[in-house]
Amino acid sequence: MAAERERERVLTILQLQAEFELADAALALAQTTQQQRAAAQQVHRCDTAVQLAHGELRRQMGSPVLNPASYEIVRRLWRHGQQQLAAAQAELEQRESELNRDRDELANRRQRESEITRALSDQRRKQQLDRAARDGVVADDLWLLTNWSIT
Repeated sequence: MAAERERERVLTILQLQAEFELADAALALAQTTQQQRAAAQQVHRCDTAVQLAHGELRRQMGSPVLNPASYEIVRRLWRHGQQQLAAAQAELEQRESELNRDRDELANRRQRESEITRALSDQRRKQQLDRAARDGVVADDLWLLTNWSIT
């Protein structure tokens, strides 16, 4: 009986710990989601800048009069934009990888918390059944004592 109460106490402590870990994992996922969104927005901004610079390069090349200085500035902007885009895409890949890792971690924490809750519920149900059995035995003994007394 004392061992069962101790097991229930331990399971209750583990359940509380699992709930805190679940909350921490959810917070980490929320933060990583924000970082991933920011990285995706940066990729979009860089892509837009590269497309605009590329469009300007094509416009200048199609122009009957080419200004070499202007062309060189736009070409440098385009190359710099491509470098920035590649860096932003690498950052986005890293953030997406972290996001997947955090999603997996949250799922694992949910599973662990669910298993502990189920074990605690099973332990409490077992204790109730044991109590009911003991109460039944006591009731049977009392009935026997009152109805079958040996005189």
